[in-house]
Amino acid sequence: TNVKNLVGGVQAWRESHQGVELMPETVDLGTVIYGEVARAQFNLTNATPNPLTITRVSTSCTCTKAQVQKTLLEPFETTVVDVSFDPAVHKDDTDLGDITRTIYIETDNINAKKIDSSITAHVIKDNS
Repeated sequence: TNVKNLVGGVQAWRESHQGVELMPETVDLGTVIYGEVARAQFNLTNATPNPLTITRVSTSCTCTKAQVQKTLLEPFETTVVDVSFDPAVHKDDTDLGDITRTIYIETDNINAKKIDSSITAHVIKDNS
């Protein structure tokens, strides 16, 4: 019952929403126990009419690893970015308390050379 006439059709909508997007902007992992590995997923969308190549995936700390499921995205295609966070990787207390770590995706798109999202967590040691 709520029908709209989109001038230009789906292609016009796509053109008005073009870009490369990594979502969500932030994933809150909640409380993470030191020694356990927490995981999250992000969606990387190529909302452009051109193929997109992911040239590099990196993170702000070695305690965080990120991997894309596909490195070549066709126009308007989405892939998943799997992220893991291991607060015990440094074997010290540097990743205790409230933390924020960043995931960086570099592409061959001139308008989205480097995009990022982040994870947050509250890391505690289980003293039981």
